Amino acid sequence: MTITDKEYRQKRIDTLADNVAKLADRFDALSDAAIRHALDGMLNKRTGRMLASAPTFSKRPLASLLYRHIQWHQGSGNLHGMFSVKWDAGYLARYRFRFYPGTVPQEEWDGDPYYTDSLLVSGLSENELHDRLETTALILTHGESPALDKWRKALHGS
Repeated sequence: MTITDKEYRQKRIDTLADNVAKLADRFDALSDAAIRHALDGMLNKRTGRMLASAPTFSKRPLASLLYRHIQWHQGSGNLHGMFSVKWDAGYLARYRFRFYPGTVPQEEWDGDPYYTDSLLVSGLSENELHDRLETTALILTHGESPALDKWRKALHGS
């Protein structure tokens, strides 16, 4: 019996989400639903591997944020990348406050990716969301971060 591309992709999402769930009691990571949603947007639909570039923030906000966090840890650690992620995390954390019941017809925001993703992280401030994205990214990269190693060396020597 061969595994189809969709089955492989779903198995990969389940495995990665389970890895985070195992450590979630010791660390503050994103919720299981938010992680699965982000992974769904980060993995190639055909191969189940990471996309070559980050998903578009306007179409898959949570997936874009987590992808860029992972890439930052796997890359050189430039500050521009981290500040843009923090800025966008703040935008997503505050987004749900744009809609007050009865002020905007539900049809206008029902399919809005920002609104959908902001509900998955509701109750988190922008700093909490950023910290949980950071924790989740470190768990997904097995704690390996050349970027953090470079910053540690630059700030503290050796």
